[in-house]
Amino acid sequence: MRRLLRLVLPLGILVTLAVTGAASAQVVPNIKTDGPITQVASEPTTGTRQNTDLAFWGNTLVQGDSRGIRVFDISEPNDPQLLSDFPCNGAYGDVSIWGNLVFRSVDRPQDSAGCGSVDTTATILQGGPGSGTPQKTDVAPGFEGIQIINIANPAAPTFVAGVATDCGSHANTLVPDLANNRVLLYVSSFPNVGLSAAPTGFGNTCQRDDPLTPELEHPSISVVAVPLNNPSLAAVINEISLPLADKNTFFNYMPGYTGVFNNEPGYKGCHDITVNLALNRAAAACVSEGVLLNISNKAAPTIVDRYVNPMIDLCSTGVWRAGEAMNCMWSSAQFTADGKRVIFGSLQSGNTTCSGTSTTTTTSCNQGGFLNVGTDPLYHGVSVTNECDSGGGSGGYRDLPNQGALWMYNIADSSWPISSFKINRLERVDNQGCSSRQMNVVPVNGRYVVSAAWQLGGMDVVDWTNHLNPTEIAYWDADTTPANEQQQAVLTGFNGTTDSFRIRLNGNDSAVLGSGGSAISNANVAAAINGIAGFAGGASAAGSGNGGFTVTFGGASAGVNLPPIEIVELSCAPTCTSMVTTLAEGNGTAAQASNSEERGHAWAAYWYRDHIYVSYDTVAYSTFTPAGSRGLEVFRLDTPWASSAIDLPRLNPQTQEQLLRCSASVAGTARAGRRTTVTVRVRAMGQPIAGARVNLKGPGVNQSKLTGANGNAGFSVRPNRSTRLNATIPAQVNMLGCSASKNIARKARR
Repeated sequence: MRRLLRLVLPLGILVTLAVTGAASAQVVPNIKTDGPITQVASEPTTGTRQNTDLAFWGNTLVQGDSRGIRVFDISEPNDPQLLSDFPCNGAYGDVSIWGNLVFRSVDRPQDSAGCGSVDTTATILQGGPGSGTPQKTDVAPGFEGIQIINIANPAAPTFVAGVATDCGSHANTLVPDLANNRVLLYVSSFPNVGLSAAPTGFGNTCQRDDPLTPELEHPSISVVAVPLNNPSLAAVINEISLPLADKNTFFNYMPGYTGVFNNEPGYKGCHDITVNLALNRAAAACVSEGVLLNISNKAAPTIVDRYVNPMIDLCSTGVWRAGEAMNCMWSSAQFTADGKRVIFGSLQSGNTTCSGTSTTTTTSCNQGGFLNVGTDPLYHGVSVTNECDSGGGSGGYRDLPNQGALWMYNIADSSWPISSFKINRLERVDNQGCSSRQMNVVPVNGRYVVSAAWQLGGMDVVDWTNHLNPTEIAYWDADTTPANEQQQAVLTGFNGTTDSFRIRLNGNDSAVLGSGGSAISNANVAAAINGIAGFAGGASAAGSGNGGFTVTFGGASAGVNLPPIEIVELSCAPTCTSMVTTLAEGNGTAAQASNSEERGHAWAAYWYRDHIYVSYDTVAYSTFTPAGSRGLEVFRLDTPWASSAIDLPRLNPQTQEQLLRCSASVAGTARAGRRTTVTVRVRAMGQPIAGARVNLKGPGVNQSKLTGANGNAGFSVRPNRSTRLNATIPAQVNMLGCSASKNIARKARR
């Protein structure tokens, strides 16, 4: 029986990636991609910065980062023009835009509100009972909140004002309030650093609760109003205290249940919020729960529903991990364009307090139960997170396929998700925390398509039209390992006398090895790998027989990241289950064990005007050479329906201004008793809708057609009396329906 073994590693197998030889200063990106997607542009950053979110206004794109903003002209998506790289310090730099105004989030205390600020550097002992914050060593409080930047001259942006908000601004969501000549900003924040019970000199505080003062906490959304005629007068007009939980009750019966997010009572607040103005609703991805808000009163949103997700709760509350923190949270949200469903992202990363070596780790990182999330003995012991390959790791349970996933819900049914999607690809082993990040739903009729970014897992495009079975259309990811490395893979668990198998690299197979083909020897193994289609060559093998062999990738393949290695099992006796590949790494440097050396971190991936724009956060961990080897990446999706997607006039991805709703008209003269042609035109947001079903009915008329690329459907009709022709366009996936009618003229007299 032919079976594909996807590196499901039994407990006790050492998985490392051995790298020998000096790394040069040049980064050689090894692009991993599949499906109908083409990269059309890349605009790297310079210097050490953390690239974050994107916002679009016409042909202007703004990319936020931890040091400021970059402004691009994207009139030609294949050749974006950098207009300015404007310094304005303070992580993380989430952005939104309205006209010439850019609103930038600051979630790290600064010594001033302006763009010339620097991070506060003093560390102080904060808190204690009765202070509103637990006792901990923390950075000194300072300005956190919103920076307003004017890009009327995109080549020379100017700072307008800073608005301090409690616990800063991890993200901001723009809510137009044009009736009052202003825009509102919903500020997402949580009590992370810079804790202070007393107001800073800028007026902001940040508190958690404690046993003596449970009322001192921060489950809040700050609402900032920005007058469009004088944005320098922007101010906080409301702080909405939401009854958020810092724990859940779904798993409160489990052994080892801690019940509190991150093991820190009072760690409450929202990570990101997406509004849908047509629905008067907002989906808030808060630290410990996903909630639905009523925003009919834009300045005072209220919770109307809470979404249940035991998998996110299981991770975030430390089930089976008594005493261990786990950084899992609801992280992002998007509504489908028909307003019927909402998709939440979830962020999972490992326990940063774990320690150990490649063969041992502290017991606290692996205690209790079978999940073993966080660092485990199979990986370096350096804060390793879940692998992208579902089911990999200790006992096959280390990376559950829905932790860090995207989750789809019916908006009206919060009781349980419809389904989830998690990328399932083999990745390099170090710190591959493949959690979902920022996304949006493509505004196209007839299908749910999601453009999504994955922390350390690149970007992908997901077809969720079958809402019970989402599938990946295409993906793109960039390895960024320094050049001139040699890389190794150790293949073990086979019997050279009885087993027959092939080795697969990047989807291409070697000749048969083992009992069904070439005898297992160093020369034959190397020859089989070097003969794989599309492989650059340069592999050598050492060791043979039943003890396993080590393949070293050097020569022509040096400096190119080790591709996914799989064993395609043809026949085994008695079973194939022990046959595995093990990647080995170890030059002993911290950089080689860090996230950034291994994989670019896609922060956001958004569809806009027939292209996908991805903000790559590759230098957050400061191990790239040269710094800024990735930045803004632009892609074209090569599918037949892609050109049918609606071109939006602007896009703040967390501000969904309209539903995708069609409009229809009937052109032509219909006369009773006479054959004539009428045309039904179907539009949405003023643009033609292709592939829409049009049902045309009237006296003696009952026809159905699909609209063409021009959004029109022509009908030859001969109504038998003078009433009306009625055209109905039923609702489709991701688009609401519409109708139109046409009077039928009386039969002409002779």
